[in-house]
Amino acid sequence: MSAITATIQKEQNAIIRQQTTDHLLIDGIAGSGKTSVIFQRIAYLLYRQRKELALNEVLMISPNRLFQDYIAQVLPDLGEQTPVNLTLQQLLAQLLPEELADLPIAAQPVILAIDQLTLEASDFQSLNSGLPFTIDAATSYQFFLKTPVDAPLDKRIQATQQQLTSYLQEQLITIAKTPMTLTRLESLTETEQQQTFGRLIREDEPLTPLALKMVRYDYQDLSEQLHDYQWLAFDQIIARQSTMDAVIAAQVYSYLTQRVFPKVKQVFIDEVQDYHASTLHLFKQLFPKAQFTVFGDQHQSITPHKIQFSKLPAIFPNLKTQALRTSYRSSGAITALFSQLFPDLTDVHAVQPHGVQPTHLSATNDADYLAQIQAQIDQLPTDQTLAIITPAGQFDQRLLKLKDIHHLSTETTTLPESGVFTLPLTLAKGLEFDNVLLYDLTNDYYTEPAVGRNRLYTAISRATHLLTLSALGTLPNALNA
Repeated sequence: MSAITATIQKEQNAIIRQQTTDHLLIDGIAGSGKTSVIFQRIAYLLYRQRKELALNEVLMISPNRLFQDYIAQVLPDLGEQTPVNLTLQQLLAQLLPEELADLPIAAQPVILAIDQLTLEASDFQSLNSGLPFTIDAATSYQFFLKTPVDAPLDKRIQATQQQLTSYLQEQLITIAKTPMTLTRLESLTETEQQQTFGRLIREDEPLTPLALKMVRYDYQDLSEQLHDYQWLAFDQIIARQSTMDAVIAAQVYSYLTQRVFPKVKQVFIDEVQDYHASTLHLFKQLFPKAQFTVFGDQHQSITPHKIQFSKLPAIFPNLKTQALRTSYRSSGAITALFSQLFPDLTDVHAVQPHGVQPTHLSATNDADYLAQIQAQIDQLPTDQTLAIITPAGQFDQRLLKLKDIHHLSTETTTLPESGVFTLPLTLAKGLEFDNVLLYDLTNDYYTEPAVGRNRLYTAISRATHLLTLSALGTLPNALNA
């Protein structure tokens, strides 16, 4: 046992103390303590680089809000604060205008060749705040055409933005000097003066600077439109690249506006196997000065078309890989069950005792099937929880016939402290439960050719002590092997 403990400590220390590479992949089996090791690594880096690295310069990207809450409850306390922890959707909301952030994320997005992006005249649109002066689309396009055609597109956009900003300021100065503006300034009520300048105009005060300030106040909305690059029709530009997709939108928007997060120095991506390559390219784009630590389990990739670990070095150059092959979460019996699903997991071993062998529950009709599940629910001690993990997708209406049960959805942000609840596998990923019942294992969801076996592995490995495999019919062949 002492030799095993020493080996485990050596494996974990190699990850926690790794500083010889900019990018690190932690490839760990289910229940191998990846997340715990990551937070130890964060604490170590904050200590070793305390003169160069602050907590607000560290970002963790989590798969969903439920997992965020889980992390907050179970991970070691790093002090009074923890690193910023965002989901992809929360990150997009910080970056994008609302109408773009609300776009769906495509199941199979394209890989955008950002350097091949082009603009057309119809990609420019007018800015209008309801006042006499406007910036029409033709004006913006003409400024764009004056930029060097051999320059990168993002540089041309920045040059156009600068020209438009100067143009707007020149026009506001001209407007401020007109007799109409000066007359309006002199007629402002005290309330209007307070609203515009935050104070009253002094009798001996020069009017020209105040007139310009008033005009700038009038055109504040137009200035904000310009600042937000609303002279570009982003929806049209993005639609031309692929289907309307929030990740592609973020890549295009960030590239053209040069809006990134340069202060972030360390990024940690959890469940990396759940991301498409285009999303990982986006993370690299948004955090240009960051080192990346990505962690996950290729066998827990439960949705087709996601990144293969063999492709990660193309996104994260000089990527160093560290493997974790010890299961701390599940009993020996449960670990043996999920590790036999893949031939490359023969070296996996469990720290926990062998424990209770997983049990089977099967029936030939709905009524008998639900009755057996209800019997398990009724036998559960009041201080325990039972997680019934269901196939992802449309909610199974048969579950509504069960009594004394809560149904969690992808919108759930906290787990019940006791009792019985159902949740889809997509929500259960990354979490652990003492008692687990896998529902409807004959569902096509678990026999899907590309990732069906991954789904079985992921579902089984959520259980720590007691596991029930249930099916309406016979269990999948993978579990009868």
